[in-house]
Amino acid sequence: MNPKKIKKRFFQIPWVEKKLIVRVFILLNVSRFFTFFIPLKQMQFLFQPILLLKRRNVLSGISKEKIIWAIESVSAHSRFAENCLSKALVAQALFLESGHASELYIGVSKNPSASLEAHAWMESGGRVVLGESQKKEHFVPIYKALNR
Repeated sequence: MNPKKIKKRFFQIPWVEKKLIVRVFILLNVSRFFTFFIPLKQMQFLFQPILLLKRRNVLSGISKEKIIWAIESVSAHSRFAENCLSKALVAQALFLESGHASELYIGVSKNPSASLEAHAWMESGGRVVLGESQKKEHFVPIYKALNR
């Protein structure tokens, strides 16, 4: 999609969705940048102060589907933010802020060339909401973070 169409579409969506898109854009890029330098456990703590500063019910009433839509939309137009771990971290933080329970998983798998692959996904209500569910079958979870 060309930039003019993206800009036009952005100005047509409701104000609440615009705020969500801007927050997702910032959080995805910040999380992607910090995944190069900070261990995962510390990354999760990094997001807590950001969310506490924004605790003004910005996301109250926003559905899980709308949060996932915003994350997928932003990451589709930003090469820097298309990492599965960044998307899962941001989704978990926004689900927490909006009051939705979730579980973040990180799994590993050995591919045919004997190298190790990793994948992050998020589940809510017992189903995969972010990260390809068919990929999940190939990965052994090594990390699980609950958000309740």
